[in-house]
Amino acid sequence: MTPEERQMLGGLFQRVNSAAATQRDPEAESFINDAVRTAPHSPYVLAQTVLVQQQALEAAANRISQLEAAAQQGAARGVPLKQIAPGDLVFFRIHSASINHVGIYTGAGRFVHAPHAGQAVTYGELKRGFYAQHLVSAGRFW
Repeated sequence: MTPEERQMLGGLFQRVNSAAATQRDPEAESFINDAVRTAPHSPYVLAQTVLVQQQALEAAANRISQLEAAAQQGAARGVPLKQIAPGDLVFFRIHSASINHVGIYTGAGRFVHAPHAGQAVTYGELKRGFYAQHLVSAGRFW
């Protein structure tokens, strides 16, 4: 087992343990317990299946994000980076061959965005730092 696999399995079982206090269907729980008794290898197979599905869903979510960003970039009227105005979209290529992140320019070299899915919207800097290095283009809908 690689360290990455150990970390993924550890994360899975942390989620399982955090759900221990949730209400369960007694009939389903009994059925599952009986099935595990007759097939003791099933937790291994189930854990592997969950991890593969999790990786597939993450990959799909990343691809959807790329496609949405590319569609927004394609639909917007291009604006030279030196002429961006508040309300313009700013497009980034972050560890990817294609546009995969979008923000809204707010002025003074700043933009708003959600750094990662599920995270709160925050401000980023366009003049220096990480996002400045990954800024690709800007577009306008107005």
